[in-house]
Amino acid sequence: TVLLIIVPALVIQAILGDSVVRLMFERGKFTPENTRVTALVLLAYLPSLLAAAVDQPLIFAFYARKRTLLPNLVQGLAIAAYFVVAFASYRAWGMYGLVIANVVQWIVHALVMIGLAHRQLNVFAGQNMLGNLAKIGLAATAMAGVCWALSNLFPPTTSKAATLLILVVAGGLSSLVYGAILWWLKLDALRFFGAALGKKLRRSKT
Repeated sequence: TVLLIIVPALVIQAILGDSVVRLMFERGKFTPENTRVTALVLLAYLPSLLAAAVDQPLIFAFYARKRTLLPNLVQGLAIAAYFVVAFASYRAWGMYGLVIANVVQWIVHALVMIGLAHRQLNVFAGQNMLGNLAKIGLAATAMAGVCWALSNLFPPTTSKAATLLILVVAGGLSSLVYGAILWWLKLDALRFFGAALGKKLRRSKT
């Protein structure tokens, strides 16, 4: 369910990162060069955002069962991984080395938590995780292709109005493609949301 929501946001940020940053921040002393660098850094951070989206519910699952020690031990391991990568990469890559170290930290934490949650909490039982991941991956790939193609129909611009139009057209239409493919593939989580939304709308009319 978390991946269903976070994946399209990551696709939009990956394809339209410059437009997102330009629309939100590019004014005054925040120059087009600042936009380019910021968008590049955010692009590098995307794997850690995906890892965090998976990681946080697993942490909550352990805390809900009052098993608070393990997540903190895993955090210690992840921090150690951060320092190893940071010291190895900072001199060569500067700020980007720290970004990579943070990404590694989140990925290590998420992978270890996935393993622990599977072995100790059995949280993935009966959820057809591989099938659902394949469906989301297919829909995300199609979304990325549509988003990239639509964004390239527009000429380069620094106009806020044109940037907003790019986000609405490329981001909006590609998101619809993502949702339509998942609906066609009968992703359980999406159909659950659809049924819940329909039920709520019917209640509001009565």
